[in-house]
Amino acid sequence: MKVTDGGDVTTTTIPSEKKDNGPASPINHHISDKSSSNLNNNNASSPTSNNNNNGTRSSSDVSTSSSCSSGEEQETDLGEPSSATLKNGSLLVLNGKSESATSDHGGGNDPPLENGTSDSNSSKASRNKSSSKKGKGSSKSGKTSNNNEMSSPSSSSSQSEEKSQPKQESSSNLNTATTSAKSSEQQEDPQRQDSMEKEDGSGGEGSKGEDASQEDVYYVHDSGLTIKIVAPGAEPFEIQVSSTEIVQELHQLLMEREDTCHRTCFSLQLEGNTLDNFAELKSVPGLKDGSVIKVVEEPYTCREARIHVKHVRDLLKPSDWADAYAGTDCASLSFLNAVSGGELSGKKRVVDCTPPDYIMPGTANSLMLSPLHPLNKDQKPISCLKVLAASGWNPPPGYRKLHGDLMYLLVVTLEDKTCHITASPRGFFLNRSSVDTFEPQPAAPNNFLSHSLIELLNQISPAFRKHFTQLQRRRMSRHPFERVATPYQVYSWVSPTMMHNLDAIRAEEAFSSKLGYEEHIPGQTRDWNEELQSTRELPRTTLPERLLRERAIFKVHSDFVSAAARGAVAVIDGNIMAINPGESHKMQMFIWSNIFFSLGFDVRDHYKELGGDAAAHVAPRNDLQGVAAYNAIDLEGLYTLGTVVIDYRGYRVTAQSIIPGILEREQDQSVVYGSIDFGKTVVTNDKYLELLKKAAPRLKVLPHYVLNEKDEMVELCSSVECKGIIGNDGRHYILDLLRTFPPDINYLPGENVELCTDVKEMGFPMEHPHKLCCLRQELVDAFVESRYMSFIKLAAYHLQTLGLKKSLKEASINKAANSEEGTTPSATTTNNTSSPKLEADNETDDNQPETKSPHDTSSKTEEINEDKDNSDQKMVESITNSADKSEESTTMKAIRQAAVSVCSLSEKEFDIRFNPDIFSPNVRHVNESPSSSDSATETISTQPNSSSEPQPESSSNEPKESRSEKQDEAKLSKKNPSLELQIRLNKEACEFLALFQIPQFVRDITSNSGTTFFGPNALIMDGITLSAAMHSRGINIRYLGRVVYLLLDREELVKESMNKISSVQTNSNQKEKESPSNGNGPTTNGHQGSLQSLPHFMTTVAVMELISRSAKHVFNPYIQSVDVMNQSAAISHFLNCFLMAGNQTVSPPIVIDELMPSKQSRGTHGRSKGNKQQGQRAGKSNSSNNGSNGIEWTALTQQSLWEQIRQDIRSYYGFVFPKSVQDSFDEVLSLYGIQKLSLLRSFSLKTGVQIHLREYQFHKNGSAGKTVGNSFSQEDILNVFPVVKHIDPKASDAYTYLGTAQSKMSAGFFREGYELLSESLNLLNNVYGAMHPDIALCLRSLARLNYVMGEHADAMAYQQKALFMAERILGVEHPTTILEYTHLALYCFANNQVTTALKLLYRARYLSLLICGENHPHVALLDSNIGLILHAVGEYELSLKFLEKALELSKKYFGARSLKTAVGHHLVARTQSCIGDFRSALMNERETYSIYKEQLGEKHEKTKEASDCLQHLTQQAVVLQRKINDLAHGKGLPPIQIQPPSMGSVLDMLNLINGILFMQISQQDIENFKAELEHRAREMSPPQKDGKVQPLALESSPAKDEIPEKQ
Repeated sequence: MKVTDGGDVTTTTIPSEKKDNGPASPINHHISDKSSSNLNNNNASSPTSNNNNNGTRSSSDVSTSSSCSSGEEQETDLGEPSSATLKNGSLLVLNGKSESATSDHGGGNDPPLENGTSDSNSSKASRNKSSSKKGKGSSKSGKTSNNNEMSSPSSSSSQSEEKSQPKQESSSNLNTATTSAKSSEQQEDPQRQDSMEKEDGSGGEGSKGEDASQEDVYYVHDSGLTIKIVAPGAEPFEIQVSSTEIVQELHQLLMEREDTCHRTCFSLQLEGNTLDNFAELKSVPGLKDGSVIKVVEEPYTCREARIHVKHVRDLLKPSDWADAYAGTDCASLSFLNAVSGGELSGKKRVVDCTPPDYIMPGTANSLMLSPLHPLNKDQKPISCLKVLAASGWNPPPGYRKLHGDLMYLLVVTLEDKTCHITASPRGFFLNRSSVDTFEPQPAAPNNFLSHSLIELLNQISPAFRKHFTQLQRRRMSRHPFERVATPYQVYSWVSPTMMHNLDAIRAEEAFSSKLGYEEHIPGQTRDWNEELQSTRELPRTTLPERLLRERAIFKVHSDFVSAAARGAVAVIDGNIMAINPGESHKMQMFIWSNIFFSLGFDVRDHYKELGGDAAAHVAPRNDLQGVAAYNAIDLEGLYTLGTVVIDYRGYRVTAQSIIPGILEREQDQSVVYGSIDFGKTVVTNDKYLELLKKAAPRLKVLPHYVLNEKDEMVELCSSVECKGIIGNDGRHYILDLLRTFPPDINYLPGENVELCTDVKEMGFPMEHPHKLCCLRQELVDAFVESRYMSFIKLAAYHLQTLGLKKSLKEASINKAANSEEGTTPSATTTNNTSSPKLEADNETDDNQPETKSPHDTSSKTEEINEDKDNSDQKMVESITNSADKSEESTTMKAIRQAAVSVCSLSEKEFDIRFNPDIFSPNVRHVNESPSSSDSATETISTQPNSSSEPQPESSSNEPKESRSEKQDEAKLSKKNPSLELQIRLNKEACEFLALFQIPQFVRDITSNSGTTFFGPNALIMDGITLSAAMHSRGINIRYLGRVVYLLLDREELVKESMNKISSVQTNSNQKEKESPSNGNGPTTNGHQGSLQSLPHFMTTVAVMELISRSAKHVFNPYIQSVDVMNQSAAISHFLNCFLMAGNQTVSPPIVIDELMPSKQSRGTHGRSKGNKQQGQRAGKSNSSNNGSNGIEWTALTQQSLWEQIRQDIRSYYGFVFPKSVQDSFDEVLSLYGIQKLSLLRSFSLKTGVQIHLREYQFHKNGSAGKTVGNSFSQEDILNVFPVVKHIDPKASDAYTYLGTAQSKMSAGFFREGYELLSESLNLLNNVYGAMHPDIALCLRSLARLNYVMGEHADAMAYQQKALFMAERILGVEHPTTILEYTHLALYCFANNQVTTALKLLYRARYLSLLICGENHPHVALLDSNIGLILHAVGEYELSLKFLEKALELSKKYFGARSLKTAVGHHLVARTQSCIGDFRSALMNERETYSIYKEQLGEKHEKTKEASDCLQHLTQQAVVLQRKINDLAHGKGLPPIQIQPPSMGSVLDMLNLINGILFMQISQQDIENFKAELEHRAREMSPPQKDGKVQPLALESSPAKDEIPEKQ
């Protein structure tokens, strides 16, 4: 793509008021940046220059695979007296540089230079930041910020070679800035960092911060300098820089530019003086505007020479995609440029915009896979050399070292010329050696001595010069977001055949890492535990400190995840030696790179009573959730281990950081808190109790007493399995957090707990493969919130009723008291209805971005929370703190009754917490409460979800309750509520989940409001998004079967109601639901019938998720039993049995032993002709195969696999398919409308299998593709990747701003929302660097806001970045990516890029078809968009096909009489009139008119419009009839005049469809509207959860309706 952000778009800027508002924002007082352009322009006003906000961190800065540089950071700290606060917040790139670089060179080089500088700017920015890290955080952050350039596509991979280099101090050679140089230093000396932390960390932060802010004020309007750079072999050029930058950033710029990118070993000189790399430009004496800085080549060392060769190899990589498909170097795919043809440039060209056949409506059955990756066919890999390798003559012998030889290289050029090259301090030259003879002297006369290897190769080989130029152009033409590394590795589930080319340097790298050997060497590896814990200890009082800390945490965490994934793969591949090699494979444990690895098997019968291997498999995932919960609380002094769970080749591997000293002691000696044998022996520790009690309220954990083996009472404030270990570093660690949250009784049938009848009718309690089922934290929070609302309402009600009784008694005595008694409760009631947030939950508010989904947090800002806290406190105070004592007893009675009704653990206040050990086997609880209290509590009516209606029975319980209260107070010396009460509370939480939360969730996802969104614009289209939506509501995936049952019940209800309204014919069609043949079979209504016979799209998605998850459960033990040599054959056989049509048998796999090419054996039974060796080998594999599932893998058939999957769905999810279809997999898929290609995608993503990108024929009878043989062959299985689960550190301050921004926007304050969004983007960039899903969300919001405010070009630029990011981070076919394509298409159309808009919509429709099929409401939105734009360009026939499909889907999902359907009818009518079909057009327009009349009334503007349209169509029809009559009488038929719609009218209609509604409103209307909203809010009960009031709009839409005000 030649233009980065849309050609003309780059000239636009956001109006000045947006920029000027920046400094007023509160964050500017904290984030100091000496250049005003940095702070405001980068985010708010310059979406157009590529260096925009997202260049915050350089590629490897975000990259997880590379290590970090401590050396550079330390040099920074020592060498440069800058301030901490100054740059922490200002990681944004410098506008000036990009602009001046482009303006300087002009012409065709614009885009490459702009890209290049933007990359360098981004890395400069990170350097800018890192150089200023002072105070306590300085050296620790050194561990965490990896500052190398974006440009070299695989620079992040280069650390492995240098890991084994001896330690060298960081010096001027840091100018190379490649990861290899830096990572080595960081890894080599962690101790040095620690000592520096200790010296540097005590105090000093505050004073530096003050100095910084003073400097900041002074420099904030700094306009920057223009300096000239003179480099050897390149034209002099000018750049604009800020005086706050450091010299190192100029190095980065030079390594990014096309003409200087091949230099790595140089210094910068001003008037003959060498500049210090870490000095700020303002501190350089003599540097002024117009100064000339010279690039001076420095002599090489051996290390520098290796770094240079590595950099050159990165520059010469022939293909852009190889790393992304191979899943290395944090590279990932992006196809936006290929889809748009690089046309986001505003150039108006007439291009064919006919949609491809495979996305036309009704072609879902002929879905193709190959368009998923539209690789540019013209862009073949550019090869510059045949071989570049270290020569076999290395290392130089001693006598040549004395001549300065550093290393020898072997090069074979494209002309087949073999060259031997010497690296010397002065550069590279040809020597006389050959393959056979060693002659290291320079070749005479032409030794071509060159400081850069690229210059030398340019002279040796003309072909190299030509191809290298082409390669550079191509690389520079890519958008920075296509090149920057992602924070975590993203894997592609399909891949084309990639050429594996000869690369000796890559080979040397692979072997120099020596997986199981080299990383054991002390001093070479990173101390992950120290890094993870010390980053959490960084100060966090001020905003810059918090930013620095969160960025450090995120960086170390992403590096740790990357290292853990590589280590887990090495463990399963057998490349790492176990620390207990004598034990069986399943029992082995491993240590690699200071990470501890264990396998998910129950080897020592730890989990025997909890489900054996099934429990051992799920325990690491539960543990990870516990780690995430404690990390989110972020309690000072309490430490968790770095934890990553990796699934690879059927095995589950847990990777953890190592507690210092734990390997030197026995476990029972180490544990000072908790139990190592599931509760038989229990110990406790005061310090741990103190720490855990601080965390307990946020996690709703109840401190409780258990008995140990000596019958002593031991107090715990966590589950009994949670272990506390004090490391040799003195830190208090907790681990084994698998039972942090309450157990789920619905899946614990042996506990003798009586569930309520409604829950029993659902089949609960249900047997589950393991007994580690826990509730989710989101569910616990939702339950407590619900109970708190009930508590407040009940207390107010009881107070009112008791007050009324009292007032009747005292009426004769005191009338004034009566009036007071009456007003208090009512005031309380009104107050209470407007406070939806629970007080008990308020402690979690600070933390909500981390513990809850962004959906919850987006609207809950700190200000709102404070208001809620205050209102709740006042409310409770108004109830409790009454002055009158007689009144007090009344109040206490009311509170007591309310507390009993909501099952509060305390009778005097609202207190709901859970005992996580309540059903743990082997745990003996201390029950303090007397039995009378228990009987009292049991008599109270149990209501799983206490309604807000007052309970009449509660008042009858009052005397009994007061009796038990006296007994309790006498006997409950310790604050331990009765065990029965704890059990009942736990039971009610589980019932709340089954009876309220799941049905509410199903109602929400199937509501006909037209919104297919859940959470922050998450489109539910596949299993990944459905799972995320369930988790955000606290629903575990094991309830998926229950969700499917509710979805099916809901469909039955909908069908019944439709049957009552619909015609007899529709009746007969829809009653055939039970018929299995009804799947895709033809019906009387053709397409419409088949669509109507399909289930709701949510049912399709949910059943597909059930099948693919259970297939994964079957696949794991299956693939474990296969030996390494037969992996691809076994996986292809499994996929054939899984996906091929049931009426065709899968041919059994022919397992070929590649080492014995002439002998074949079927099914590894060793039936070869008497070959003992092969028989022994087969026997060996058989013995290992007969392990887990008792059968050979070749014995798997379609029927046996489907039987296993069905069995797993029944046992794990409690779902059974209808008897009529359950025996046939194909009939099940047909009944639920599931596509096999979608199922293949879902399965591959869950298991990490990568398959070949080609068309697969699942039926052997297809004419295209294979007619015989299996669908999958061994060659189709290209790779297996690890599936990684880890916690996701959050940027807390950024979420606060994001939430406030969204609430401002929803209230209509767009300017304020814009500033807050820009600040949020700034902060997100500070913490996450360039790439993160939350940055994409922020960019999308900014784009939409720009669009609403009329800044169409800026909207397109922001949205383009959001789309790049979604493709790179989430995947090219993720539902969010589809959403981004949809938005970008709208903005492109608004910028008159009609062809591009259509291409983007076609892509979005294809992706939708691939992941869920046509049966989805978002497809209706896409089809409406496509139809409208095709109509605008005169393609009426094509337009009609899409619009009719959209109308059909709208009727199904929004109802035949909805406003969306009315718009659909109108669009179809308009298009039909254009092709002369006036009869159909009139029928459709009449439908529109009748719906508007019914829904909006006759006087509404829309109804009048429809009426006018009807008249117009009638007139047209009459005119046409006359013309036809004239023709019949022999007169010629004049052409029909069709007036094409104007672009403006099409855009208005597109806005309407996409949910953006512009309305003309006067100021008075706004005031009236606000007053009306306030009035309604007061009346509503219960209030809405998110506390937001959405603007009203005529059309509900997938995105938030926004009503910008146009005065």
